[in-house]
Amino acid sequence: MHRRQSRWECLVRPHLKEARDLATHIQLAVVCNTRGRTEPQSNYERQSIDSRFYSPSETEFFLGSLRTAGFLVHPFFDEREFIQWVSKGQHLEVGPRKLLVISTGASFPGVGSKSLIPAFCRLHGLEIIGPDPHTASLARHKYHSNLILRTLGDIAPQSWCYNPSYGWLRNLRPPDGQRVIIKLLHEAASLGIDQQSITAVDATLTKRVKEIARDFRQSVMVQEFVSGDEVEVPLLCTPRPHALTSVGISIKDLLHLDEQILTHTLSQTEAYGFWDFESNATAKLHMLVCQLAEDCAELIGLRDLARIDFRIDKSGRPKVIDVSTSPYLNPHSSFAFAAKLAGGSAAELPVLLVALGAARLGCARAP
Repeated sequence: MHRRQSRWECLVRPHLKEARDLATHIQLAVVCNTRGRTEPQSNYERQSIDSRFYSPSETEFFLGSLRTAGFLVHPFFDEREFIQWVSKGQHLEVGPRKLLVISTGASFPGVGSKSLIPAFCRLHGLEIIGPDPHTASLARHKYHSNLILRTLGDIAPQSWCYNPSYGWLRNLRPPDGQRVIIKLLHEAASLGIDQQSITAVDATLTKRVKEIARDFRQSVMVQEFVSGDEVEVPLLCTPRPHALTSVGISIKDLLHLDEQILTHTLSQTEAYGFWDFESNATAKLHMLVCQLAEDCAELIGLRDLARIDFRIDKSGRPKVIDVSTSPYLNPHSSFAFAAKLAGGSAAELPVLLVALGAARLGCARAP
């Protein structure tokens, strides 16, 4: 048996077995922003935040997987609908099963968007699967999370922050000639990113970053660009983080991306693929990436299912470029790819998410 399959059998299978019993005494409120069903509460002119929403088929897949496993599911297609349901006390009328909440994203842009539902649930004494309010907000502040991760060593790219109100933080900007990538500070799903986001620093950088900050109404992070492979590490937190495997990202059958990146267009159209990094990298590099991912997850406080993303240069030096507190679990995701490699299926992932959250919350006996 491959090590990956052994990890799946040891770490995942017991929780999936536990889920069979969970369905008899747990029900789920799922806040699932969906393109065509969810109206963004605010938006950008350049790009729409609905690119980070689930597609209708992805929502059907996520909810259907839970229902097939026997869970009673109450779907909500934006935060306001869920908040009104709870505020009116309707959540108290759904029967004796324990109610747990899942939130897949946010229907408004910018700072703090992912922390709204976790904070609201805490206020109303509801238990939530996935990140707590602090971790949800911290991971979406790319500059703050980058600084925290760098306390573990040189494991994240050097970064600078531009605030539209007062300019460069501490009057520090990257040096001329430095190769950088420009990112929105509080967004996901590659919002605001195109191939031109990679640039060499020159006298025009401040003007360009200022325009981006104005158009997207938020601060901007400028980060050292790492040319090389892009790798995602799916994590299962039990509660200690465990890496399932390491998954490479490909673009147009190009495995080693070098200067290529996941742009907003590629992300929106799912015009990218996955490859088995664990089997193609050296064992030492795979183990290093997985250990770093576990260390980062523990430091940030990730829960249940999460993901750490890396760029790895040609010398084999990995740098963390993103932290996902609520990773995609749809069939086109690194989690689904990892599950398939281990002998599992994408349909098991939403059920696994519930089983992990329930175990953490004491709703089920932890395997």
